[in-house]
Amino acid sequence: MYVAHVGDSRCYLIRAGQISQLTRDHSLLNDYLLVMPDMSAEQQAELPKNVITRALGMQDSVTVDLVPAQPKVGDRFLLCSDGLSGMVTDEEICDIVTEAGDDLDLAAKRLIECANEHGGEDNCTVVLVGITG
Repeated sequence: MYVAHVGDSRCYLIRAGQISQLTRDHSLLNDYLLVMPDMSAEQQAELPKNVITRALGMQDSVTVDLVPAQPKVGDRFLLCSDGLSGMVTDEEICDIVTEAGDDLDLAAKRLIECANEHGGEDNCTVVLVGITG
C-alpha cells in the first residue's frame, strides 16, 4: 500500500497500541529541519508554524510524496487535518483509537470531540481505515 501525500494533513499508523506518523508535513519549519537538523528550539520558535510549502492548487504541478506501508490485520490508518493533529497529541490519538477497538465511527467522533475540547481552533477532518482479515 502507498500513502500519497501533499501538504500538512497527516497519515498515522496505529498498530498494537503504538502510533507512528507516516507522512511529513510540507511546512517551512520541516523544510528548514531537513537541511539544518540541529536547529535549536529557539531558532525553530522564530519560524512561523503554519506556512505550507507544498499543497494542491499552489502551482500548476506539485511533487507528491509516496510513503510505502505494509498493512497488517488489526492496523488502523488515520488520515486527518491539522485541526486534529494540531490540537491533540499523538499519545491521545493513539489512546482514543485503541480504546475504541473495532468501532471506528466511535473513535472518529471521540477524536473530533477531543480536538474541540482542546480549543477546536481549526477545521477537523478525520478518516479511519481498519485492516481486517
